Amino acid sequence: CDERTYAMYRMPSFLAYVIVTMMLIHPSHGYAPASVLDSRLKAPAAFTSTAALPIDIRRVTEATEVLRGGHLFDIKPTQTLAEEFMKQSSNHHVFFAYDRATNYPVGFAIGIEVYSMDKPVEMMLSELGVDESHRRQGIGFSLVNTIKDLALERRCAGMWVPLEPCNEPAIRTYAKSGATTQSAHTFIMIMTWDFNEHNMQG
Repeated sequence: CDERTYAMYRMPSFLAYVIVTMMLIHPSHGYAPASVLDSRLKAPAAFTSTAALPIDIRRVTEATEVLRGGHLFDIKPTQTLAEEFMKQSSNHHVFFAYDRATNYPVGFAIGIEVYSMDKPVEMMLSELGVDESHRRQGIGFSLVNTIKDLALERRCAGMWVPLEPCNEPAIRTYAKSGATTQSAHTFIMIMTWDFNEHNMQG
């Protein structure tokens, strides 16, 4: 299980599998939650305080900047694909974490607003990755919360992420951010954040 990227399904075959699986197990489709992996959720790893992190998190809107952070992806983006993706920036949100001293990209997160005809909009945490030299410093946690804060700002009903059950660092990071296990299977699990109570208060 690759720990480099927390939310994983970039390869076409795996992406197809995830899409089909999500249709079956996402809570919107009425699948009963699986009560598994609770032990992993009860003991989040220690993180450095985000206030003390020597990084800046900024939104990325240009394909050229995506290419500058190409080393963070499993497969380096191409100019064409990056430009096509960024055209959807109204509901595709890309954030990079930069080393404050060097302005070098050391992490990234992508959130995609998912619209439906019969349910409120939700934010899917599509991808999250941190450069190996900067892991276990709280950068992934800060990036997750950046997407979470954006989802709350845009009044999404919730947020969710598909991931591999063996990806323990991701599980701990999402749990620390407030996510719970909605469903889990051998090869994939879904973790969710519920914002309904927050939106009612707002």
